[in-house]
Amino acid sequence: MKLRHGQPSGTSVSPDAVNQKVPGEQITAPSSNGGAAAAAAPVPQPTFAFDWMFGGPSALPPADNSKLVELGLAMESEDPDDGADPLAAINNQLPAGYTFLGQFITHDITLAQTDSQPPTIASLASIKSARSPYLDLDSLYGTGPGGDADLYLDGVRFKIGSTNPTLGAGAPSVYPNDLPRNAPDSNAAGQAIVADSRNDDNLGTAQLTVAFLQFHNNVADKLKSKYSGSALFDHTKRVVTQHYQWIVLHDFLPKIADQGVLADVLNGNSYFKLPQGQTPYVPAEFAFAAFRLGHVMLRTKYEWNKLVASDAPQGAADLFDLFSFTGFGGMSDAITKLLPSNWVIDWTRFFDFSGRAVANNPRFNYAKKFDTTLSKALTRLFTLFLPSLPEEYRSLAVLDLVRGASIGIPSAQEVAARYGTKFSVKLLDQTDIVADPYTQLLTAGGFDKATPLWFYILREAEKVNGGTKLGPMGSRIVVETLVELIKASDPSVMSSEDWELDLRDKTSNRFEMADLLLFAGNPNPLGA
Repeated sequence: MKLRHGQPSGTSVSPDAVNQKVPGEQITAPSSNGGAAAAAAPVPQPTFAFDWMFGGPSALPPADNSKLVELGLAMESEDPDDGADPLAAINNQLPAGYTFLGQFITHDITLAQTDSQPPTIASLASIKSARSPYLDLDSLYGTGPGGDADLYLDGVRFKIGSTNPTLGAGAPSVYPNDLPRNAPDSNAAGQAIVADSRNDDNLGTAQLTVAFLQFHNNVADKLKSKYSGSALFDHTKRVVTQHYQWIVLHDFLPKIADQGVLADVLNGNSYFKLPQGQTPYVPAEFAFAAFRLGHVMLRTKYEWNKLVASDAPQGAADLFDLFSFTGFGGMSDAITKLLPSNWVIDWTRFFDFSGRAVANNPRFNYAKKFDTTLSKALTRLFTLFLPSLPEEYRSLAVLDLVRGASIGIPSAQEVAARYGTKFSVKLLDQTDIVADPYTQLLTAGGFDKATPLWFYILREAEKVNGGTKLGPMGSRIVVETLVELIKASDPSVMSSEDWELDLRDKTSNRFEMADLLLFAGNPNPLGA
């Protein structure tokens, strides 16, 4: 593994990184503040249940774990994204930034808590979520200034961290573009002071979280002439949440889901309906299968900024970099425990700024297509950062398949039957389901007739849309879930047009991630 300026010379990682189950999940209940030193007892957090979209678990006998392990390992590839050229538009021009936005959305609505380790993974009833199912940004705001005061500067604005100048690396300046972090002499040196420590799992999601913190602060500055104190915070949070929900509905979903399905669901034709008057829940079929998309969207390399790129001396960023330059990976700078200045992201390489005041960088990153291959580099990362996991369960594909089966996620065939004919969810032809290179593995495991839902959704996207978007079943589960959860949220952009501050384009009604990043500040601090 190559080392970078500011990166430790060894491969040791923090105890917290080793003790965590996998990136994005927790073994035991966390405090709301994932990074701050524990000066006081954490505020007790409510927990939420997962439940079934289709009324119950699979009616089939549990799958053979050993066959699932074989299938998951076969899904790994040394070169899953056609040479790992970050400039290759292999996913129908889907900007790579949506990989990190998808993970950010996941962290907003789910935080699975379980005491079990693979292969003995808990039943659905025993898994709780420490995130509310609403799209309310609780992974950003925590319990607010009253409960998580250490996240805020003045009871309204978020703290923002500063980077560490990297002498000799071309970025000698300090930039306000890192998560706030604990001091290097503290017991939690380098850990981010954030509401949800998972938002510091990888550098892409961490930098996106910084952008949302900056967005909140700039919205507060816009509203401060009208409000102050707690009223200013409340109105700012409402504005930020409305724009975030708008992005999910009108930017994220149109880019990953079938347009016909999205239009159909927005017109009210949806199988999934939350029970009226009850606390919403996130469906297991969504959380543990359909929305595990970021795992396959990850590229093995990224054109990060002008200093970390294939045409720069350091070369492009790889997956090891994305994990090591975070609190999860022990932070890169062994002395200051701050993000080196040369690792601030250039968002003009990750989101589409066309038609705006800032131009896209020509060295633009695209997401990997939706298909049934994952980078084997992820397994090597798990081996490094999570050596306590049994060797076969260091594969993210294996973990996804085994977890889905263990809690009873229904097969693709069962889901199609439960949707019925009304929703136009037609199964792939059998020859497409069991196509090479998995024909023998699928048949031997009985997965040709009871196909794991996560695998099927990836296969469906590949066969129906060439990996550019989700297919009919995957789109339905993802769109129905997110639309229904936004409807249940307060505020909800689907129930009210009362915008305290409306940043949408007045002509096109457009507000996308590029617009949020522009309002948050300079999308490319290091320059072209």
